[in-house]
This record gives sequence, structure tokens and C-alpha cells, in this order.
Amino acid sequence: MKSTRQETAHLRDALASLPEPVDLHDLMPPADRWREQDDFLEEALEETFPASDPISPSRVR
Repeated sequence: MKSTRQETAHLRDALASLPEPVDLHDLMPPADRWREQDDFLEEALEETFPASDPISPSRVR
């Protein structure tokens, strides 16, 4: 069984051998990316059109 120090050294060496940091967004399935994008859009719409300041309807002639 490895000691904690040996495990730490092994993990450090393994991480150092990676070519570049891993972006977690690259690991997300496309459905989760769409859900995340939807969340950002919902937040933007809430900030753009607050309920306290509704859009006034206009007449179309």
C-alpha cells in the first residue's frame, strides 16, 4: 500500500504530465451546454425586462 506522500507525488507527477489544463466545458455533454446557455439567456432577459418596468404596448396602424 502506498503512503500518502507517495500518492501525492504520483498525482502531482500525473498532473504535470498533462499537456494543458482540462476545460470542464469540454467534458460537458451538449445537452448540458444548451441548458447552461438557456440559464444565461433567462438571466439576461430578467435583467433586461424587469417586472417592475413592463414594456408598454403600442398601437399598430
